[in-house]
Amino acid sequence: MMEPRTITKFILTCTITLWAVLLHDPLLLVLLVVAEIVLLAGYSKLVSSGKIILSLFGFSVFLALIQLVFGASMAVALASALRMLAMTVIFVYLMATTKMAEFHHLFAYTLHLPAEYAFMLTSVFRFIPDLIRESQQVREAQVCRGYRTAGPGLKRLLSYVALIGPLVLRSVSRSENMAMALALRGFSPNNIEEERAAGPIDYVFFVCLAGVTVLLLYSNLG
Repeated sequence: MMEPRTITKFILTCTITLWAVLLHDPLLLVLLVVAEIVLLAGYSKLVSSGKIILSLFGFSVFLALIQLVFGASMAVALASALRMLAMTVIFVYLMATTKMAEFHHLFAYTLHLPAEYAFMLTSVFRFIPDLIRESQQVREAQVCRGYRTAGPGLKRLLSYVALIGPLVLRSVSRSENMAMALALRGFSPNNIEEERAAGPIDYVFFVCLAGVTVLLLYSNLG
């Protein structure tokens, strides 16, 4: 399958997120999630993203059970869980099919954000997997040293506070090292390779997305 342009994938992600908010029928939300999974499979990213998808599915089931326990109807609980799943799976697709340099070009040249803000947003996308991995490492290190992370109420909240400190220190150290490495390599926003401009197919796709969005907005307002 031909690789779409970054701006097309970004607009698709934002639009599907909006659709997930507007849709209330669990069946339509299921179809939306299935379409996202088929999209991942079409770009051969389903296997590499399988663990993340399963984790998101497990969390959505937990979210539905929590709402059922607190008195929500089955339809509302299913819709909320599927809505969360639809919003997150499309972001998995965006992250799995887009390089960091493409994100930077999208923010700096296509969306015309200042170079500093574009680099900051790109860094946020880049370090999300690192933060997840390091949080697990810090938690395991605390457990090995006899620190109990389990417990009800305030004790559990304090355990998360104890996790934030080491993560912040690691993030600051990594940011300093990254800034120094970029400076030594002569980094400049101008040396990022340009991406292809949006073509007629992209604009037709944008019009179709806008049309479906208008129909959903009209049905919700009606």
